[in-house]
Amino acid sequence: MEHIKENLTKQNTRLSGNLLITLFSIFTKKNTTPNVRDNILKLAPVVWEASPEEKKYDIGFKLDHFALHLDDATLELGNRFLEKCYGVNYKSEGTRSRELDSFLSRLSDVHYSFDNFHHEVPIAKQIKRYIIEESDILQNIEDKLIETVLICRIGNGNWYCEGVSPGAKNIYEDIIKLFNSKQINKLIKFMSETEIRNQFNMGNCVFQDKEVLGIVNLDLQEDRTREAIEFILDNIGSYKTKIFNTKELKECLRFL
Repeated sequence: MEHIKENLTKQNTRLSGNLLITLFSIFTKKNTTPNVRDNILKLAPVVWEASPEEKKYDIGFKLDHFALHLDDATLELGNRFLEKCYGVNYKSEGTRSRELDSFLSRLSDVHYSFDNFHHEVPIAKQIKRYIIEESDILQNIEDKLIETVLICRIGNGNWYCEGVSPGAKNIYEDIIKLFNSKQINKLIKFMSETEIRNQFNMGNCVFQDKEVLGIVNLDLQEDRTREAIEFILDNIGSYKTKIFNTKELKECLRFL
């Protein structure tokens, strides 16, 4: 595979792009044998990496075509191909929005269910596949993403693993690290909502909240945002659920 990868990166991008489309077409044909599909999945990520963005988006739009024509079998194959290439973020915006919204709802549901530490991990991994860069965070699911990830990352306050799924913790943090300054402002505001704020009665949730704010790059934030974060870090241990009632923090949040 390394030899193929090296050769592809030296060729015109048209070659790798056309090869990617050909592999996808063969993979999604109903009469392609399982053995051929297995071999394609071994090669596809290498070709994907060497292919131009235009061809990757072409494949994403082909999935919309399958869905529009209710071709569920081919759509499932197309999704398998994209997932193997870590390319689900190349689906159309409408498809990504619908699928992300569904995954976030599922994540929220399992967070409050039995054995959530185990069940959060595969859903968190699916969500992260859609969000590789800051630009992958779609505006229409932005609030739901921020709130859901924050709730899960702060955790339930239990003693086990300090209340946060150990397998999903780093995934949540990787997503938070992609938030821009506007989204960090929303993150702080969501902390003041009743559902999250009430968690600060528990020591583990206070600890996790401080860890969340600790991964925010303060140098990239507005002065007022930085002031709010620093105030929370310094005082949440004392004020707990009442920290958002303080005059100082209210003043900081007023214009965020």
